[in-house]
Amino acid sequence: MFDSIKEYLKPELIWFLVGLLLLLLEFAAPGLIVFFFGVGACIVAIVCLVTEISLNTQLIIFIVSSFLCLLILRKWLKGVFLGHTTSK
Repeated sequence: MFDSIKEYLKPELIWFLVGLLLLLLEFAAPGLIVFFFGVGACIVAIVCLVTEISLNTQLIIFIVSSFLCLLILRKWLKGVFLGHTTSK
């Protein structure tokens, strides 16, 4: 019984599901912020799929990738989704 549960407790699956949940949560809480934490979780899922890393390293990668995506891409994506405005 516990062997089948262990199959679902793989870190890459957990991070992927958390990322998917956060990406879907962006529809309920617009503002284009939660989206980047979902992207960060998906990045950690990919890294966990490729290599085995500790939980501390996973959390560091999640925090750093989420904030870097937020700082670098938010303004550009907001312009893409909302449209660029110019004052005349």
